[in-house]
Amino acid sequence: MKYSFALLLLLAGCGLLENSDLPDVRLEADRIAYQPGQDLMLALMNFSGRTLTVSGDLCRALLQRREKTTWKTIPRDGACVDVGVVLKFGGAIVSRRQLDDTLLAGSYRYLYELNDSEGEERVRRFERIELYTRVFEVSK
Repeated sequence: MKYSFALLLLLAGCGLLENSDLPDVRLEADRIAYQPGQDLMLALMNFSGRTLTVSGDLCRALLQRREKTTWKTIPRDGACVDVGVVLKFGGAIVSRRQLDDTLLAGSYRYLYELNDSEGEERVRRFERIELYTRVFEVSK
């Protein structure tokens, strides 16, 4: 137990853990079950103690579907206009998404890649972080 905790600290310090394992920046969906065509609220919350610059409408968040043991990204329609917004400590950005009418029943999640750009003050493990929502179900 003592060695596994030390290994966890080492991996976190080296940036080898996905940030979904770290509690300071979270990506959340508003529910755990949806139907195709329903609205979904996606929220990015900052509890990191730092100010972050992020995509203002979370347009870079990608929908993924579980296929056996892997996750497949669902292609999205339209362009992503990535406008940078400052997200202060304790703040959140909320974006409404409409799930496609043609989604198959199954397990889904959203992936958002956070690219922190604070120049010289940048902390190595925050340069590129993959955030995931909890898995949610879509049923017909």
